Amino acid sequence: MAACSPQSGQDGVPHFPTGTGGVMSKFERLLVAGSTELPDCRCTAEMNLTAIVPAGVDTEIRVFRCPHCRSELRLTAWRNGVSAT
Repeated sequence: MAACSPQSGQDGVPHFPTGTGGVMSKFERLLVAGSTELPDCRCTAEMNLTAIVPAGVDTEIRVFRCPHCRSELRLTAWRNGVSAT
C-alpha cells in the first residue's frame, strides 16, 4: 500500500487523498492510527489531547479538552498498526 502524502489545496492547508477521489477533512485525519493532529474547539481554540483510553483490542478513545472553554471531545479511533481493511 502506498503512503498517503499531503496535497496542498488552494487554501494552503494540506489535504490527504481518501482513495475514493475525495479529500480527507481534518476531522477524518484525527481518526487515523498514529495521528498527532489536534482538533479545533467550537470556540475556535486548538484542543489538547488529555488521555488515550483503550477501547477494545484494536481501538482507543482519544480525549481532547479545550484550554479556553474546557469543552471535551471523545473520539474512537484505530490503534497504531491496525487497519480498517
